[in-house]
Amino acid sequence: MTYIPNSWISFDAGTDTQLTYAVYTDPMPLTVSLPNENATMGRMQIVITNSTSATVDLASVSLSILVGSGAALMQSTGNVETQVSDTTNWSFTNTSGTIKSGTALFVLAPETGDSVALAAGASITLEIYDFPTVTTPASSTVQIKEMVSGSAPRFGSFTITTFPYGFFFDSLTATVQQGSAFNAVSQVPHGTTVALVWNSSVVDTTAVTIYYSDPSQGQQQVTPAEIGKWSGVPLTADTVFTVVVTAAFCGGRPITASLSTAVSVQNPDLVASSLAVSGVATVGGTLTVTEASALQSATLSGALSVAGNTNLSTAAVSGNLNVTGSSTLGTAKVNGALYANGGAIITGTTLNGGPVAALASAQAIGAGTHQANTDGFVVGYVGSPGFAGQWGLAVASTIITNSSGAVARATGGNAGAFYSNWQQTTFTNAQSAMLPIRNGESYSVSISQLPANECNPDCSFWFIPLGAGSPGAATIQLSDEITVNPEAHQVVASTPVERNTHAADDVVEIMGEIMGKSIPVAEKEKLVAALNAMVGMNFGHNLKPET
Repeated sequence: MTYIPNSWISFDAGTDTQLTYAVYTDPMPLTVSLPNENATMGRMQIVITNSTSATVDLASVSLSILVGSGAALMQSTGNVETQVSDTTNWSFTNTSGTIKSGTALFVLAPETGDSVALAAGASITLEIYDFPTVTTPASSTVQIKEMVSGSAPRFGSFTITTFPYGFFFDSLTATVQQGSAFNAVSQVPHGTTVALVWNSSVVDTTAVTIYYSDPSQGQQQVTPAEIGKWSGVPLTADTVFTVVVTAAFCGGRPITASLSTAVSVQNPDLVASSLAVSGVATVGGTLTVTEASALQSATLSGALSVAGNTNLSTAAVSGNLNVTGSSTLGTAKVNGALYANGGAIITGTTLNGGPVAALASAQAIGAGTHQANTDGFVVGYVGSPGFAGQWGLAVASTIITNSSGAVARATGGNAGAFYSNWQQTTFTNAQSAMLPIRNGESYSVSISQLPANECNPDCSFWFIPLGAGSPGAATIQLSDEITVNPEAHQVVASTPVERNTHAADDVVEIMGEIMGKSIPVAEKEKLVAALNAMVGMNFGHNLKPET
């Protein structure tokens, strides 16, 4: 038995006939006969066509059909009738007589002579009818033997599946819902949601699978939530829908039926793995190219997304242009925004509207004065020393040296605090600052670390480009020195902070005054040590002698 998973009539891959064969059944599909009931009578029609460009001298066509049970097509040949469309030149008969088990042979042969000339494009229709269908769902293979004068025999086969009693599946239609009505469509505007409707005896939605094509993500599949209807998805490109229903299982394998329909989309998105356009190509929707391409003088009315290494030459893009590969735009004209995530070379491109965004990787920069080759942002980051128990504080500044003297500054490192019981704690305090920079403008960045740091925090700077600018580095370093506008701001001084080295002694003395009595020297030293440990640094002491 040949298993056909997605159709009730299907030609097998090994078919090698010179003529073409189309097969139809009534009912469509065939359904089983019930035991002890009147048999379901089937009809099979085969249309044989000469699809070649020359006349074919056809000698005969033989059809071998299984009879009986199991993988058979009919229970017996006792009352089977045959018919041929051209009775003048052909006869079509059951040469096996009446059988209830085995293989029946039905032969198309000339009425006279050895062959009949079948002109190019001509057809012959054969019918086998009034046969009782089998009592158990099955897939049965019909063998074809084709004899053409002057040629060796050619063989082929097709498989017909007989479904459970009462099964039907028909009228698959692509529709657009308007109010409560579902109107059939063959083409829809871009972005329209198309719904599918069909008739079927299968009422279990889990037995139904819908497959549909997607130009970007490949074949998709869903299970409908309703019987005989699926709400669909918005279409952006021509789409093929196939609905598959599982009617029963035979020998552990499912017996399924499928129907397909297609919907065309007006001004569709075009997704291509590779595209070469030497003339003028007009695309109304979005064009996505994932491999290396050459568009030359293409005209694109929608958006263009290019992932591969692409030469756009003189292409005209009315929508946005998104370039993620290392592409050469040449003298292309872009009316929308340009987004270049890769290393695009945009030497002569005309940008008539929208921003230009060359979202390349952020460029790490060092302290000093720089000049931007494109619009962008300077980002400064102040981290932590890496150990929460160590003292470390840094001030990182990003400074733009323009007439307004704009400044962005961040202070990070470790911060200290006291709980309500005066117990000390430290915690990390990372911060960042950001300033926009214009193309061609100079700016400075600096870092100030406190000399008393036990461990310096990590600090870093980046320039994030947001424009096409010139090829090469998005920003260049002019000097290690920092150019500062003194009227606008002052860089944090890196001089030591003056401290009161006798703070702990003073606190102990004040405690004695509050208590109204003298504190022994030994206890004073313990208190000073405790205060020093509490704040995490030794302030020293200058205890007054006990009085």
